[in-house]
Amino acid sequence: MGAVRMPTLPRIDVGFEPTDRGALLAGLRFVEGVASGWALEELRGWIADEMVAPGRMTAVSVVQEAAVGSIALDPATSAAAERVGTLDDLPKLLAMSRSRVVVTLRAFIAKPADDRFLQAAIYQERVQRLTTDRGAVWVARPSEKDLLADIVLSLFAADILMYRDFHQASLCVCTACGRVSFAPAVTTQSGCSEHPSRSDAVSGVRRTDSSATVPLSRK
Repeated sequence: MGAVRMPTLPRIDVGFEPTDRGALLAGLRFVEGVASGWALEELRGWIADEMVAPGRMTAVSVVQEAAVGSIALDPATSAAAERVGTLDDLPKLLAMSRSRVVVTLRAFIAKPADDRFLQAAIYQERVQRLTTDRGAVWVARPSEKDLLADIVLSLFAADILMYRDFHQASLCVCTACGRVSFAPAVTTQSGCSEHPSRSDAVSGVRRTDSSATVPLSRK
């Protein structure tokens, strides 16, 4: 899978153990990767590395979005669904999935916040609460039957359910490019470092964070 530039993430200190934020990083890689021009190879690599290998879901043969239909990940096979797309439709499907993720996260940090996607993820079991030796944790558990955007949103949902205050304080969803980032010292809620939001700056929405910025641990 090609290199993807990752947004800056603020330090989070939780005891003396490194905090596993693999689900959040996987979601960010999808949003950044699709914007950089992902095709079939990159999508398959992301699913294998970020979803299947960590045990978040079983191997999948198709991806789907309502407006496009189902697209087989193996060109030698065909998707079995009511509506079937072709590999030529994959760029459209990826763009639509990313757009749905971005719009949903933007609504989450709006005033008032729209967090219905969290309840939907719980109700439809795309996220599950497990008891571990570290205590109760939320984990992403989507399946092939889920739309691709909902699979990606399950990653963000699992992390938000664990660290909601962090997201509400630091999450930026850029209205210009759709980048999802966490660098409150240099962003506003709606403007990334490359596309500062004039309206947010005027209204004082810009956040400040004096902590060092370091990558979060990856599962």
